[in-house]
Amino acid sequence: CAQALGVGRRQEEGIPGPGGGARLVAATREAVAEKAMAPLSRRPVKEDPQALLETLVHVVDSRYGPSTNKSATAADLQAVVQALAAFEDVQDVGLQAVAHKRLLEDRSCIHYLAVMDSPQYSIGVFVLPPGSRIPLHDHPHMSVASRILHGSVSIASYDWLTPPAPPSSGGADGAAAAVAPDGPAQAAGGASAEREGSAAHTGEPPSSPGGASRAAREALFCWSDVLQAPHTLTLDPQHGNIHELETGPDGCTFMDVIVPPYDDDSGRPCTYYRVLSDQPPEEATADREPGSTVEMEPVSPDQGFIVMQAEWPAVHPAPEVD
Repeated sequence: CAQALGVGRRQEEGIPGPGGGARLVAATREAVAEKAMAPLSRRPVKEDPQALLETLVHVVDSRYGPSTNKSATAADLQAVVQALAAFEDVQDVGLQAVAHKRLLEDRSCIHYLAVMDSPQYSIGVFVLPPGSRIPLHDHPHMSVASRILHGSVSIASYDWLTPPAPPSSGGADGAAAAVAPDGPAQAAGGASAEREGSAAHTGEPPSSPGGASRAAREALFCWSDVLQAPHTLTLDPQHGNIHELETGPDGCTFMDVIVPPYDDDSGRPCTYYRVLSDQPPEEATADREPGSTVEMEPVSPDQGFIVMQAEWPAVHPAPEVD
């Protein structure tokens, strides 16, 4: 396993191999677009994983891809949320029961399965064993839509008391208000801080001009809840941007759509925090009232927080472009 936030790479037996992610976008866009726009009455009751993933990638790419040249809106995030609603369980992303069970039983690390990575967005699936935890972290100038596919997860969500200044450039960084279609919670499982090859995930509190300050900052406690699959939830730069996650007795598997991804050079490092309190973390969160103010300071994540990556597309190869 890799150290802290550096993602290792391990090919899991029974999980499709690498190379299909690029083919998802390379798939015939006209056919995917026609399928995405078809009336619900004409759609099959249950699509195969490849078709679902192609549709999702098409929706995300058409809203946030390099050809859009516009600032993201709430309607863009809503379109992603609607596409995610088609995924009801892990089989819908091409993860078979035997392989999924093996990943859940491996308590040495959290597993990340990449569907698509680009400079504008990333799509991937996290498999968290029972009782595992993703520490408190932020998503600077980013929006995340998540779909919980298996198990349950306890989430505590926070906002900065003074929101960070918006980035100077437009595009996906300017994502608008969060959408919470399944209930009042307005934060995501968007813990995709773990990206292979990114300097944002060294596990050290950033001190560079583009990173977060080492000084403590004030934040507002938003909510905490236990969410069960299937469930869709979101966060954006101003709503629920900081959160921590802990899985229940059955573990948790969720798919993240992150726009744009973490990137140190673009002012989007991943920073981990701890809440300054005299109480143990569990007791402090339980006693905390929504809207209460807390202080957070950047920290390095525990050495036991490890993520391993295995690239995979879906069960079936995507069609090639003629």
